[in-house]
Amino acid sequence: MEEKIRLRKFVREDTAITWKWRNQQVVQDHFSGHPYDVTKEQEEDWFERSVRNNDSLQVFAIERLNDAKLVGLTFLKNINKINLQAEFAILIDEQSSGHGYGTQACFKTLKFAFQELYLHRVFLKVRTDNVPAIRLYETCGFIKEGELRDDLFKKGEFRNMYIMGILDSDFKMIADTNFPEL
Repeated sequence: MEEKIRLRKFVREDTAITWKWRNQQVVQDHFSGHPYDVTKEQEEDWFERSVRNNDSLQVFAIERLNDAKLVGLTFLKNINKINLQAEFAILIDEQSSGHGYGTQACFKTLKFAFQELYLHRVFLKVRTDNVPAIRLYETCGFIKEGELRDDLFKKGEFRNMYIMGILDSDFKMIADTNFPEL
């Protein structure tokens, strides 16, 4: 697999782009925390309140290697240094979806989680009907651990969510096989 992206620190200036992504219908439909439009000011405020100087959150900007264009974000949320775990999330700009950026960004974020933060487990929640995301997570080594019934209320109805997880030992097994050059 040809390397297509790099991860870098998410900075305040990136919010000039990311606030537009949060207003995309596909993001609002699948990202559990954003069922509403946000303004540029709200995105900047989120960065200042939630991202800057927050030890329990790592946010990475996903840049294409060929032109340094910002195409998405990855998150390690609620980093727990006692239980050595964190929650993973990813956001890809709608126009950049389907090019393999998400898979590489997921893998590189997991590599950081296990090799730099020395975490033992990374988990996520995903809607049971979000087949492309589930396929991405399984490619990166996540395993379905359970189903949360009526866990998310979207568009007037409750939705089920899968809990998926990956352990550091799982990651070591798939890293060399699935991502030898990354």
